[in-house]
Amino acid sequence: MKKLYTMFGSVPKSPEPGALLKYHIRNIQSILDYTKEWEGTHPVFHYIRALIMKIQSYQFEYDIYYQGKTLRGSNYNEYPDSSMYERFFYGGYEKAHREIQSRTGEKVDSAFNINDLPLITGLWNNHMAENISKIGKNVGNPFQDNLNVSNHYYFPLGVMVSFGGNHSQFVAMTKGEGQVGFRTFYDISNLYEQIYFDGNQFRFTDNKKAVDVSRETRVKIKQHQDVYCLCGILFEIGRVLKDRLDIFPNVIVEQMNQLENENSITEKELQDYREALFERLVGYGYNGEFTMEILQTGHITKGMRIFSVTHKNDYKKVYQVNLRKYGGTSDQIFLLYN
Repeated sequence: MKKLYTMFGSVPKSPEPGALLKYHIRNIQSILDYTKEWEGTHPVFHYIRALIMKIQSYQFEYDIYYQGKTLRGSNYNEYPDSSMYERFFYGGYEKAHREIQSRTGEKVDSAFNINDLPLITGLWNNHMAENISKIGKNVGNPFQDNLNVSNHYYFPLGVMVSFGGNHSQFVAMTKGEGQVGFRTFYDISNLYEQIYFDGNQFRFTDNKKAVDVSRETRVKIKQHQDVYCLCGILFEIGRVLKDRLDIFPNVIVEQMNQLENENSITEKELQDYREALFERLVGYGYNGEFTMEILQTGHITKGMRIFSVTHKNDYKKVYQVNLRKYGGTSDQIFLLYN
C-alpha cells in the first residue's frame, strides 16, 4: 500500500475496510464509555451523523453531476435512491422483512431538530439551486414538516431515511433549521442474530457465507460500493447500540414500548387466532397433524397475527390471520410464504 509521509511519520493512504470498521466501533464504544451525563441528543448520534453527512454529500454530488444522464439512459437502476439505503442497511438480505419488527401509525411530527438526528435524503432532480433559493427562513419560506414529508426510522441504527420531502429536508439541513418526524418505525434487532458486516460485505452468522442478494442489489452495490460499506458500518454500530435504549430519545423509547404492547397477546386472543387458522387448515384437507407457533416479527397492524405452521413431514408454511373482532378490516387468512 502506498504511504503518505508527514512530520509524524508514514500513515496508510487509506485504511483497509476491516480496520475502518474496527476504528468506528472503537470510537462508538469510547463515546458510550466517556459520556455519563448529557442533555438532549446523546453524542453518539452526532458521530453517526458525521458518517451520514458523507453519504449525503455523495448523494448530492451524484445528483448534480449525473442528473439527465442516468435517469434518461439505460442505467436508471444504478441511480441511488431511498430504498437503496434501506437494502444496504440489511445487506441486501432478501428475507429481512420477515424478521424486522415494524409499525406504521400516526406521524410522529417534529420530533427532532433536523441537524440533531442522522437523516439521509434521496435527491433525484436537478433543481437544487432553485430549492435552496426558495426554501428557508432567509427567503421568507421556512421549512415545515408537512404532509409531503415522509421519513422511516431505523432502530438501533438511530438513522432516518426520507421517502418524501427529500429536497426540502436537504435544504433545511443545509440551512440548519426546522424539525422533522417519522411515520414508519423499524426495529431491525432480530437481524443481528443472522447476519453481520465484516468490513467488506454482509455474511450469515451461522456459516460465514456472503449474503445472497438480488441482481438489482448487486448492481447497486457495484455502483455505490463506498456507500454500501458505510451502511454496513452503521449496521454494526447498531449492534453496539441495540441494548442501550437509555441513550435514545424518549420518542424512540415510546415506539419500542408500543411495538412490545402490540406484540403482546392474551391467551383468549391467541386461542381465537389459532382456532380461525385451524378451521381454515382443516378446510384445506389437513387432518390436524401439524403444530402452530405465533411469530413475533414483521409488520404490526391491528387485528393481525402471523403463525408458523409445521406439518408432520417438517414442512413449514407461514400464515397471516386477520380478525375483525381485534381490529382487523376483515376476517381473512393468507399464506405468506413457505
